[in-house]
Amino acid sequence: MSDPIRSDVLNAKIEELLQRHQDSEGVIFIGVGSQVEDDLTLFLENKALPRDFRREARVLLDRYDKNHKPRRNPGQPVLFDPEVLYVLGEGDRVRAATAKRKQVILAIIERTKAHSRETEDYQEDMVFFNSRLAKFTSDEETLLEVEKRHFGFGADQEPPQDIAAD
Repeated sequence: MSDPIRSDVLNAKIEELLQRHQDSEGVIFIGVGSQVEDDLTLFLENKALPRDFRREARVLLDRYDKNHKPRRNPGQPVLFDPEVLYVLGEGDRVRAATAKRKQVILAIIERTKAHSRETEDYQEDMVFFNSRLAKFTSDEETLLEVEKRHFGFGADQEPPQDIAAD
């Protein structure tokens, strides 16, 4: 059995695979079943690590993708960093350094969709919280009691365990 692969070696391999598998427009497909995932799986298998290589490759790609999303850092008012990956659609990414106008437009569309989903999720959360808050009868009452009395939380459902109750 080999030693665990250092994270800098894994990141370098992912960088190599992203470079190798970008198309002529700089788009890299990293979604499930991508060539990048296949090649990373093969790399891990060749290291003879005792893992589910396909799952491990997916976890590594997802982590890499998350860590290379554009974000503002303190003192950095813009989203440009040549190494970040802009989302162009399901599994498609492009490096900021190589993004062309049409890819920036696709990134805008994808970010707008994500914002809409985030806004909808927030609104649904607020409807939930406000509907429950309106049913509390005292400051001592618990949410579980409110759920049971007003929203049909039944005996057949197990409430989550409170870690402080031990």
